[in-house]
Amino acid sequence: MLLVMRVLSIVPLNFKPQPWSAPLSRELLVFNSFVRSLTRALRTLLEVTSLNMLLRNDARRARDDLLDITLSLPFQTEVNTGFGVLAKVYLDALTHINNGTRVLDANAPGVSVAKEMALDLCEETFPGVKNPKAEVERGFRFWDVALAAMRQLHSEGAVLRELNDQFEAAEAWLAPMRP
Repeated sequence: MLLVMRVLSIVPLNFKPQPWSAPLSRELLVFNSFVRSLTRALRTLLEVTSLNMLLRNDARRARDDLLDITLSLPFQTEVNTGFGVLAKVYLDALTHINNGTRVLDANAPGVSVAKEMALDLCEETFPGVKNPKAEVERGFRFWDVALAAMRQLHSEGAVLRELNDQFEAAEAWLAPMRP
C-alpha cells in the first residue's frame, strides 16, 4: 500500500478553500519532504538553464512572453500528501467494511456495496476536498498511467526488474479494490 500511496502523493488533490481536517500519514509526510526538495531543485535547474539560454543569446532576448515562459515551466506547484492519504483511507475503509479482509474478487457478493460505503466514508472524512469520490477515481486513473509508464520503461530496460515487479505486485493487490 505504501507504494500506491507514494505514487498518488505526487498528484495534486483538488481542495476547497478551508483548512485540512482529515487524517495525516507520517510516512507520507517524510516522503513529501524528499519530493519537495527534488521538485524545488528541478525547478531551480530549469530556471537557471532558461536564464543561461537568454544570457548566452541562445534564445531571443527581447521578448514579451517572459512571464508565460516562467509559468509554463514544470514543477511550479508543490505536491502534498493529500492524495496518498485519501487512497489510504479508501483502501483501509474498504478492507474494514469487507469484514477486515482484503477484497480478493471485485465481483464477490457485497463488494460493490462495500466500495460505495468506503467512498461515502471518504466523503465524510475529507470535507475539505472537492468531490472525494471523483478524486479517488482520478487517483486510480493516475495509477494506471504510472503503471503503463513503468511497464514501458521496463520493456526498454530503463528500470530494474525488481522495481517493475513491485509495481506489478501492487497492481495485483490493488486491482480488485478499484471503485
